[in-house]
Formats: sequence, structure tokens, C-alpha cells
Amino acid sequence: MNLHKLLLFFGLLLLPVIVSAQYNINIEAYVIDQKTNGPVPFANIGFVDSGIGTVSREDGWFNLLYDEARIPKTATIQISSIGYETLSFSANHFYNLLTKDNKIYLRPKVEGLEEAIVYADKSVQDSLGYFSYHSNLMAYWKDKKALGGEIGSFIKVRKKGNTKIRKLKFNILENSADSILVRVNVYNEKRGKPNKNLLRSNIYHTISNKKGEETIDLTPYNIRVKEDFIITLELIKVYGDDIEFAITASQYGKAYLRYVSQDAWKRLYKRGIAFKLETSYFESNKPSEERQKPDHITVYWDTSLSMRNRDLEEEKKLLKKYFSALGNVRVDLIPFSNSLQKKHTFDIRSGKSKQLISVIESLNYNGASDFSKLFSDDLDTDQYLVFTDGLATYGNHEPKYDIPIFYINSKNKGDHIRLQEASQISDGFYLHLPKISLAQSITYLLKNSVDISVYNKDSVEELLSGKIIADQSPVQGCTVRVKGSLLETETDPDGRFLIDAKYNDVLVFEHFGMVKKEITLSDVKDIKVELVPKYDRLDEINLKTKKLNGGQEVVNRGDQKVNKRRLGNGTYVLDKEDFPTSAIFLSDIIRGRFPGVQVIGTGDRVIYRIRGRRSISLEIPPLFIVDGVQFTEAPVFLQPPMIESISVISGLGGTARYGAAGAGGVFIIETTLNSFDSKSEEDLNSLLVKGNDYDESVYLLDASHNRPEYLADLWNSASYKEALASYYDLRDTFFSEISFYIQTAEYFRIWDKEFSEQVLSNIAEIGKDNYKALRSLAFKLEETKQVDKAVILYEKLLTLKPNYAQSYLDLARIYTENKNYTEAFDLYKEMLANKNDNVKFDGIAKQLNSQLQSFMNDHRSQVSYTDIPETYLKVKSIPARIVFDWNDPKAAFELQFVNPENKYFKWSHNYEDQPDVLQKELEQGIVSKEFVLDKTFQGEWIVNIKSLNDNTPSLNPVFMKYTIYHNYGLPEETKEIKFIKLYDQKQKVSLDKFEI
Repeated sequence: MNLHKLLLFFGLLLLPVIVSAQYNINIEAYVIDQKTNGPVPFANIGFVDSGIGTVSREDGWFNLLYDEARIPKTATIQISSIGYETLSFSANHFYNLLTKDNKIYLRPKVEGLEEAIVYADKSVQDSLGYFSYHSNLMAYWKDKKALGGEIGSFIKVRKKGNTKIRKLKFNILENSADSILVRVNVYNEKRGKPNKNLLRSNIYHTISNKKGEETIDLTPYNIRVKEDFIITLELIKVYGDDIEFAITASQYGKAYLRYVSQDAWKRLYKRGIAFKLETSYFESNKPSEERQKPDHITVYWDTSLSMRNRDLEEEKKLLKKYFSALGNVRVDLIPFSNSLQKKHTFDIRSGKSKQLISVIESLNYNGASDFSKLFSDDLDTDQYLVFTDGLATYGNHEPKYDIPIFYINSKNKGDHIRLQEASQISDGFYLHLPKISLAQSITYLLKNSVDISVYNKDSVEELLSGKIIADQSPVQGCTVRVKGSLLETETDPDGRFLIDAKYNDVLVFEHFGMVKKEITLSDVKDIKVELVPKYDRLDEINLKTKKLNGGQEVVNRGDQKVNKRRLGNGTYVLDKEDFPTSAIFLSDIIRGRFPGVQVIGTGDRVIYRIRGRRSISLEIPPLFIVDGVQFTEAPVFLQPPMIESISVISGLGGTARYGAAGAGGVFIIETTLNSFDSKSEEDLNSLLVKGNDYDESVYLLDASHNRPEYLADLWNSASYKEALASYYDLRDTFFSEISFYIQTAEYFRIWDKEFSEQVLSNIAEIGKDNYKALRSLAFKLEETKQVDKAVILYEKLLTLKPNYAQSYLDLARIYTENKNYTEAFDLYKEMLANKNDNVKFDGIAKQLNSQLQSFMNDHRSQVSYTDIPETYLKVKSIPARIVFDWNDPKAAFELQFVNPENKYFKWSHNYEDQPDVLQKELEQGIVSKEFVLDKTFQGEWIVNIKSLNDNTPSLNPVFMKYTIYHNYGLPEETKEIKFIKLYDQKQKVSLDKFEI
């Protein structure tokens, strides 16, 4: 049968009750060449702009299944293939055709012969597209149903007229399929989307590489383009059971996507698929075409801190010569760093630019570089000149296509590839002044030219490599830094490191379990350093379980919390310490460890049987209770580190307690995730025992405590002008000290909020690759409510530390606060699945649970949550949630909590007290701690803190962020953040007092 109507029934809890019914249409047919009667392979079939489509097989057969309610009879179905005339029918007409025959005939196109062109000029090799990409941006296919889906990018042609596409290159991030078959398509652009396919024959390519650069040779197809175009990859066939295919994308450009055959195109700005094209064109002997003379030029002048060492004289020469060549022109000068500054307008006459040059010479250099606000649409300009090194530390580049942009860099260092690409896509030019003469630069400004300069992305300075050992074993997490600078790194699990260190630099090696060591480099080759342990042995760690009063272990069976021993006969219990250490899946824990329990299959695709199979035709699956929540299917989202204990109820106990749902037996699973209604019984008891009465008098936290002596002149300034002069004088002396910028930013907030923010942003410049410095800055940005900038910092921190669980937790939280709900939810699901081989998330499980529960409480309407466990969908809240974050894994401090009954307990983050806890944090990348307070003790609470670190002065000291949430998880939730200079708190201080 060619056309089927399939009636689908849905059941509830395996009961034979019809809940709803709907009709699905299933179309099966062949696409045939009308002239040869042979099959048309890989033709595109689908309902136009509907998201329903497919691709025919090699034998022309296709199958299209869809919901009748989604497609009206007037909808258009379209069948197309390169080299054939496209067919379009109404759905109703198409159904009628198929009742007569299951063959659809495509008529071959009659193509005219391609015009023969003879070129007398020489061929020039060129490259187009995207030469840089962002490691966290990707385009992907995740579903075998996405046949005919396309991912593509807009490509700007530098040499209009006749450019030949020779090779297409892109970077594969992952490919789980055995291999995939793709088709290359090349379109012209019309009204902002792909229009006509420029190819005359199909170009197929099989991808079997799992990772790395992929190259498609297009030379045999003689593809020539005259204008800008769009190139795409189309998914044609998947070999294997599954597909997870992803390629890298760029932070700028224009991307085009469609999910299946004949679907609507979706255009994405500020993103491009990172396609790199090798091309060639014929260079004419005719003189270069003159650019249209601009009447209005906008000059963006980068005044960020890193630009203070620019070659100002060379830049001034270029401006003077260019304006002299133009004669008369209006110029807007807009300085920028972390924000756009005041615009200066000049009317240049006869090339005289003295006033403009004078203003440029008077500019101060301060703050980070934010490129995101450049090229405003309300600027009526003919041309942009951007004087910068292109190193974005506070906001990324945004593309501009319709107005030429000339990026001009007078420094040797810079983001050369990005500046070259951004210039090319706008028909501008990248002028790297150390590489291009002044005369050449003027020529490129005045005449249309092709940039053939090659900048190597991998061109980096040689780094010092080394290995650190202690007692003949590698030392992981040891900090290695160049003394007197913010150049810093840490060792990997093999004890190895790379750092930008030079001859005669002093390297400092620090690890909380080792004696600090310094060496002076006499050689910059691979070095080996041996450290001496601080301690002879490590204290034992006592593993404790949660208990009720009287020391009895409890489980949540759904209807109530009960003692494990009172679960009844036929109950077997397996605790965490009895789990096999090699367990990867839930099935690995259960298999072979409970009497009468069978586990059939492997991984998370298994069948569980508790009471055996009762009959051939009737299979009763077990019920799963996870932290009191019932699941009718195995909770495959649980990883072994998340599970505290598993209890099995067999016999008649399951039926007696849970009715028919428990007839197949019951698994009761207690997890580490249930932080909303669990607390440490040990901590609770410590608040009740005698001998810990709180009778201290402690000072309140003072942000100005121990202010450095050198800041006295600044604090005593009589005017804002005097304060500015004092700041710039001090900055030269304390240029690399993170605390200097923190302290001075706090001071200037009373004078000028914008300048205060600019001072603070300097940390992003001087510590651009320093995890501790950027994390401190992120804390301060959150405290001052600059959430949009904090997002940029946390994205950077993930790039710096992709193996830190903390990086994902922080970014998901800040995305939520910035209303990037989809991005936040994707990160939460990634952490919950725990499938990233390079990151261990079990150490942040409780914080993850708290954050995800709150997210689902407040923002579930913003995302699709069908794959989230039900336990997260129940609205839960807590009176107070406290989170401490610190910037340095080696931070040592002590917290003291005082309850309304004047009893206290302490929590210490110190290697001497908790060596294994701190070592686990170091290995998993955890630099935060959560405390949850319920209504057990109502009244005033006090939180005290003191530092346990030594008094050694540091360019990059320990900072902390304290966050307290009241009514966490409810609409009336409130939040307060405090920024703590932990290095200053040698004496205990009161951090907070609050009521529950």
C-alpha cells in the first residue's frame, strides 16, 4: 500500500486505557527519472517550510511519516534534485496521484552548454570563509530523521567576477556514526536566505573521521562564483545506529540552517559555520579599481589598557597621509575600551587633521576591550577605521557586511586572523602596520585590493614545559607561576605543565600538600622539579551516613521516611561502600548483588526482573522509588556517584505497599542529590551539644579593613581631577596587582560609576588567561550587578578550565540570571547526564540539584523538559541557601555558623583538616560550597569567617563571594551578594546576620 493511515493509541502506566488517538500519514513511493526510468537517488522530498521532509534512498524509494493534523490538504509538497525540474503539488493532489501509482517522475533539465572562457592573466590562489572558530560553538546533527537537513555559511567573495572554489575544509568536533554521507550545495543569496542552487551536478562526500579537519576536494566540479554565496553541507545518509555529528562554528558571520528537506531556512546572525574555502581567481593586468571616496568616516580608537604600547607615531602618519589624499571629509572619532566614550566630530578640509591628531594624543588608556557595541546602525557613515590589536577581553566582535571596515593594528601582537576575516567580509582590509608599508596601506585604503597575507593561527611563542613529582609520583594541581607576574598555570594528572617563561625567570611551585619551591631558569627546555611533602602521612577520612536520632539509617520509600530495618521481610539493602568501584551504570551496581534479581542486557539498555517471569505473555516491570518519587522505568539518569543506597522489596511486600504498580517488586534508591530536604545530622547534633556556646564579640566585615598604605593619597584626594592623577601615577607602580584595581574601583564608585567600572575591567586585560584573577573579577561584577559582563567572564573561565565541574555550574547559573534559559538548561542536562569523559560532576551533585530544582521551579515554561526526571518538576523551596565561592583551590579558611540558640558549629576548608576533600576538589575543579538551612532553628543566625592562609603578599590574592538566598526556589526569592577580601581577614569577622 502506498498510503497508510495509522491509528496510534497511548497508554497510561501500562494500563489498557485509551487516552487519546490521532491519525498519522505514512507515504511510501519511488522517485524516478522520467527519461531513463531509472531511480533518482537522494532526491529531496518534503512539505515546504513545515519541518517535515526526507531524502530518497539510492534506489529512489522514500518514506515520509507525519501527523495529519499538522498538514492541511492545501499544503505544498515539493520534490527536487539537482539536474531535474522541481515538482510541487498540493497535499490533496499528491494523495490522489499516489492512489494510482507509487512512482513520482522527475523530468531532467535541459541545460545549455557552459560558456568557454579563455583567461590570459595569471591564476592567484586565495582563501575565503572562516579561519578562526570558537571551541564552545558548534553546528550539529543529532537525529537520523534529519535527512535533507543543511548547515551552511555566507561567504564573502573578495574578487568579484570569476572565483573558482577548489577545496572546502571544516573542523569535526565529534562523529559517533560509523560514517555519514553529505552533499555539498552552493546557493546565491536572495532576500537574506539561500535561493538558487548554483551547482549542475551532485557532489557527495563520505565522512568517516571522528575528529579533526575534514577536506572535500571540489576542483573536479569546476565551481565558479561571481558574487557572494552560501555553501552548505546536507545530511543524506547515516551509516550506523546513531548520529552525533558536530563541527565548529565562528563567533561572527551569518549561518543558515534547515532541519529537513524542503524546510524553511533559519538565519543566524553573529554566528557562522567555520567553513574555510581554498579558491583561485585570475588576476587582471588592468589597474586596481578605485574605491568610492568616502564623505563620512567613523574612527574607532581602542583605548583599552593593552593598547598603551601601540606605535602611535606610525598610526598618526597613516591618518595624516590618508586624510591628505581624501582632501575633504567628515570624521567621527569614538574612543572605546570597556564602553564607548564621548564622540568627537571633525570637519577635515584640504586634508588638515591637526585637531583630530591632538585629541588622539590626549587619550588615556584604561579598561578592558569590548567590541560588541561598535558599528551601531544609527551611524550614517561610509567607512570605518578601527585602530586596535583586536584582542577582545570584555565583549566579542560583531560582524558588519554592508560598510567597509579597515582594521589597523600597529602592534606586533594581535588577533590577526579575526581582524583579517572581519575586514574581508565587509570589503575592507586588515592593515597590520609592522608588516605593511605606509605607501601600501594608503593604496589598500584607496583601491579595491585582495588581502593575500597569511596569518598562522598556531603561531605561538615557544612555551616552557616541565613535570613535577613528589616521592616519584606526579603531582596534580600544583600551581606554577612566574614570580612577579600573573603568568600562571597548573599541572595536569601526569604532573606536566606549559608556561610562558624565559631565561632567568623565577618559577614558583605551590601545592597545599607540598613545601613551596622556587627555581631560577637556567634553561628553557623541558624541566623536572621534585617537591617535598609537608606532612608525613594523611589522616584517615571517616565516611559517615545520614542517620535519624538514635543513629538509625533511613530511606524515603515515597509515603514516609522509615528506618532501613523496618522496610519488612523480603527487603535487601546495598549501601554505597558496597558498590563495585568499576560501576558505570545503575545496572552495574544491581547485577548479581540481590537475591532473585535478574539484570538482562548491558549499560542503560537493560531489563530488570525481581520476582521472575510470571508468564510467557505478561511481563511485570519493577517500580523504582528515587528519593520518594515513583518511576515506572529505570532511572537511567542516575550515575553511581549520585547513589547512597539501593533497597529491594520482593515477595508480596511490593504489592501490599504500592498496589498493582509494585507487583513486579520495588527498588528504593536514596541519592546524594536530595539537598532540599536533607541536612547533615552531624552538623545538626553539633548545634545541640554542650560546650559550644557562642560567647564571642566579633567585628563586622569592613570592606576598607587593612587598606594598603600606598592608597592613602588617593583616598585623601580633594577633587576628582586630583584623584584621577593619583590613580594613573599609582597604576604604573602597582600595575600587576589585582587588589589594586579592586580597591581603586571601590573608591571611584563614589565619584564616577562608569570610571569605576572601567578601572575594574582592567583585570580582564592584565589577567586575561589567569583563572584566579578572572574569577575574582566575575565575583565583583556580580556584586555590582554587571551580570552581562559576568557572563563573558564565566564563558572565558569555561574555556580556560573545561575540565572543572565548577565552570559548568557557574555558567549555567549566570546564564539563568541573564535570561539565557536555553543555554542554561543545556548545561544542566549535560551535568545531570554526567557523560563528559573529561569532567567529573559527582562532587557538585548537591549544588547541581539545588540549582536545577530552582530553575525548574521558575523557568520550566521557557524550555522543553520532557527528558528531565519528575523529581525536579515538583516545586520545592528552602528558607535559606548559602553558597561560598572562592577564586583559588588552595584557599584556606574557617566558617562559623551560630544558631538562634547561641550554639555554633565550624566548617574548615584547610588541607590539614580535610586533605582528601581538598584533593578531590582540586582533581574535579570545585571551588564552592553550599549550606542549606531549614526551619529547625528559627530566629537570628550569624555567619563568621576568618582566613587561614599565610601572610605572604601576593599579586593575585584570595577573594571570596558570599551569596545568601532567602525563600530559595519561590517567586519571592531574594538574593544578596558580598565580595570578601579573604586575604585580609586574618581575624574572625561577622560576615552576616539574618533571620529565618
